[in-house]
Amino acid sequence: MKADTKIVKKKDGSRYSKMIKKGGFDIIAFLHQAIEEKSFWTILRLLLRTLWLGWSIPFGFILKKLDISNKKGKTKGFNFKNFGFHQMKAWGEGMIKIVRADVKVYFEQPLLPNKTYLFASNHTSPFDIAILSATIPYPSAYIANKEFTSFFVTDYWVKSLGGVMVDKKSRTGLVKAYKDILSALNRGNSLIIFPESVMSPDGLIKKFQKGGLSAAVSANAFIVPIYIYGATGVIKPGDMHINKNAHIEVYFCKPIEPSLLSEDDKGKIEQIVYDRLFEEEKKILQSKI
Repeated sequence: MKADTKIVKKKDGSRYSKMIKKGGFDIIAFLHQAIEEKSFWTILRLLLRTLWLGWSIPFGFILKKLDISNKKGKTKGFNFKNFGFHQMKAWGEGMIKIVRADVKVYFEQPLLPNKTYLFASNHTSPFDIAILSATIPYPSAYIANKEFTSFFVTDYWVKSLGGVMVDKKSRTGLVKAYKDILSALNRGNSLIIFPESVMSPDGLIKKFQKGGLSAAVSANAFIVPIYIYGATGVIKPGDMHINKNAHIEVYFCKPIEPSLLSEDDKGKIEQIVYDRLFEEEKKILQSKI
């Protein structure tokens, strides 16, 4: 198929979706645009690191099929979700290393293992995914936009890690996504969500979409607001120009326990989490003045 290099240069997150064709991700067009924006070699390294993550999928399937550790009687068997989590974590750390970013992580309260969490983060940059993959301490999977399943991430990969694909183009798809999120949390799968649904074009937190946070309340999963500062220093929404040596800060706010909320507050969970992140944003921005 001939590459279409005439990519819309709208500088927001929707620009990336225009690079994804029905037949899959157009890597030629992507690299052509990267050359124009003078980030070819850095983006090529990032793509190769991501492709390496993609190759871990069949490798994980082979290990799962053979279940070598179980046959030797040394462990309880191969855990694909843990395998995938560590692969994603290594990928995130590798991406950060390539762009030489300085990432500082702060926890308002220690997170505990063996708890079910919904990590709710602001979304200002494509690099947010690498940052969260590297810094979230326990196995978690993404609530991902179905539109991006061909962007080096397969539907099966996301679901195998316990994640959820969301079809935002129809009400039926949104209802199904809510049920899938609720089911995943009830099974003890921690999830990662961007409640704004899209990347903020100006870096400031925007209105939340309903659904995922409400599912966490129904499942009585701990909700952890996360504020990422500085990811746009690596790459801005809609850009393909990569900057190195960015300073990034990741703030894990105190978990919200739904069982401690009043019935009225449970119905306002989107606003509660939004307010928490808005206050964090205001505090951080004021400290930078």
